[in-house]
Amino acid sequence: MANRALRVLAIAYKPLENYHSKENIEEDMIFIGLVGIVDPPRIEVKDAVKKARDAGIRTIVVTGDHQLTAEAVAIETGIMKEKDAGKSLSGRDLEDISDEELSQTIKDVSVFARVSPEHKLRIINSLRKDGEIVAMTGDGINDAPSVKKSDVGISMGIRGSDVTREAGG
Repeated sequence: MANRALRVLAIAYKPLENYHSKENIEEDMIFIGLVGIVDPPRIEVKDAVKKARDAGIRTIVVTGDHQLTAEAVAIETGIMKEKDAGKSLSGRDLEDISDEELSQTIKDVSVFARVSPEHKLRIINSLRKDGEIVAMTGDGINDAPSVKKSDVGISMGIRGSDVTREAGG
């Protein structure tokens, strides 16, 4: 499901005897199944990505989402070509390479998935060190350091956390 850009949720339940206690509520649950939820990119995203590319702006995805989901969305929006599927990096991959290797690899990678706030900062630092001007969008408190570190920080308005909006200026 993730490779079709679906958000995957596991569904489970647990009979509760004491409704007033949250202790151990997520233990010994009974698995029901998986559900795939469509969360499509906004219609205008693909055109915006094309316009950015035509203007010489490279767009990359840096997300905490599952790697296959991130690639599927990147392909759907025109950020990644279908032939490049599988050429993304995960947060774990980032931990296994040096800053010098990242500096070389980042030139050919357009999707970074399952990354932490620290990984996002490392990606931004690598791009900036190579002379790139970095714009970063963020919508949560964990994005605030990256939004602030970027040359252009963009918070996601109403949906963004107060901290991220402040970091975006």
